Amino acid sequence: MADEEPARPESFADHGYTAFDKWEYRQIIFPTDHEQSWRDMGNSYFMACRPLIAELAAGRLKEDVEGTATIFLFRHYLELMAGGAGLTPRDVLGGPCFRF
Repeated sequence: MADEEPARPESFADHGYTAFDKWEYRQIIFPTDHEQSWRDMGNSYFMACRPLIAELAAGRLKEDVEGTATIFLFRHYLELMAGGAGLTPRDVLGGPCFRF
């Protein structure tokens, strides 16, 4: 019994998979020739956080879980809207702004 090798944990590499393998996926987003005004990342973040805010305010969601996600979405909405207006966070906060 002392001569037996300890059991080696199973690895994905044992099945021919490595972290460098490239997987094939079906394309779901396609480029188009026309402008799509309805595609607005900033407003997407805002619209996604609105129902979360309503549910948080009603006490039906957890502040430490969904509240954090809501803050993330709203923060990115603000960043995109400020960026679209040509502002940087330093402009908004009144600090020195370095533009190159």
